[in-house]
Amino acid sequence: RKVSVGDKVWLDVDGNAQQDEGEAGMDGITVNLYDLANNLLATAITAAGGQYAFAGLIPGQYYIGVVAPSGYIFTLQDSGSDDSVDSDVNSAGVTSAITLVSGQADATVDAGLYQPVSLGDYVWEDLDANGLQDIDEAGLGGVTVNLYDFANTLIASAITAASGQYSFSGLRPGLYYAQFVAPSGYLFTLQDDGGDDAVDSD
Repeated sequence: RKVSVGDKVWLDVDGNAQQDEGEAGMDGITVNLYDLANNLLATAITAAGGQYAFAGLIPGQYYIGVVAPSGYIFTLQDSGSDDSVDSDVNSAGVTSAITLVSGQADATVDAGLYQPVSLGDYVWEDLDANGLQDIDEAGLGGVTVNLYDFANTLIASAITAASGQYSFSGLRPGLYYAQFVAPSGYLFTLQDDGGDDAVDSD
């Protein structure tokens, strides 16, 4: 009996590699079906909320390759214990081998995509200690900034430029915190003082 395989390509808004309620499917994504000899057997384009399917196949082993649109990255593969809501492709958009037996309809082969995020801004010398970036206050270069995830894992480190600027880019969506290392002789100014987050100290 013939077999089929497919499911969904979705936008992993929070980067947790799970299809959460409210995360939409992505239409117009190219999905390719291969045999294990790397022969391209069929191509589908996702539609109707990111859905795709390959039907009428003979039982056997296959793999699927998803083509990421420009500016998107594949989320983590096989995260969590529920195969119906995880992402089954690796960082190149390719699944492991899929074995389909007679009559099987495998509707659990998903792919999650996200757009990288960035964070950063500015370290400055608060001359009047009012907790606000005043027009005559210069940036502070050479300051170490560490970026952590909420498992307290160090993700990256940066050194502020002479202008005081720093940035972390190409990040997966999620929860992070930044740690600033005060140079010798300096103390941190007031946190979240005033009503304008663009010019206060965080």
